[in-house]
This record gives sequence, structure tokens and C-alpha cells, in this order.
Amino acid sequence: MTPFSFTITNTCDIFASYTVNLESLKGSNLSSKFLNAMINNEEIKRLSDYETTDVVNNGSIESHTLARGSLGSGDSEDYTLRIWIDYDTTMEDLNNEIKTFKSKIVVKAQPSNWSPVDEGYITLHDAILANEYLEFS
Repeated sequence: MTPFSFTITNTCDIFASYTVNLESLKGSNLSSKFLNAMINNEEIKRLSDYETTDVVNNGSIESHTLARGSLGSGDSEDYTLRIWIDYDTTMEDLNNEIKTFKSKIVVKAQPSNWSPVDEGYITLHDAILANEYLEFS
């Protein structure tokens, strides 16, 4: 299965924290409890098991946070996302109907006052790896 690949780049001159969210769009009628998702070849999880968050787009009905991170000025992070119907899903689960899933990746970023140097990291790369899933203020 070919993943959806994208890159997040901090084009600002300050450190920023971000979340990668997957928003289900209006017109989707396949429940997130029947979908598996895998971000960056990490653990496979049901989409419904990812943390829910507020939608950003008016055309969205549900949003799940797939990843969190932070980037220094000019830094980038690559992502790959795979989504598929869970193997154990039956036609009865789907009410014997054809279902549709439409979604959009939404990245929400905000300035951060967190400093990798203050935390004792020598390189930003080390700080990002050590704190990949922490939410910064």
C-alpha cells in the first residue's frame, strides 16, 4: 500500500510546536472505528483510538491527532500515513452498504517558548527525537 507522504517545514524564525490531525470530511459515512491508521511506520491503531480534537475546517465532522512535534526555524519533518479498513470489519458492520471515507491532513502550529538548549540538548535533532510526542506550551 502506497502511503500518503508530506513534509512539515517551519518557515518562521522562532521555535514552533505542532500537531498533525486527520479530519474526516462531510460526506464520509465510514466510521473511524472500522479504520486502521499508521503514521511513520509506527504502531497500527484504530483511527477512533487516536485522541480526538477540535475540527479546523467547516467541512469536517471529526478530527484525530496522529502526531505531535516541534521544529526550529528552517527545520522539516517528513511523515507518511497509511489508512485502511480493519481486517475484521464485516459487511454486517457496514450495514451491507458501500461506505466512503474522505479526509484531510491538518497541521496546527503555534509558537513555543520551549528551548532545547535550556533542557540540555546539544542539537535540535536530539531534542526533537527525545520529545517527539510531548506537547509544548
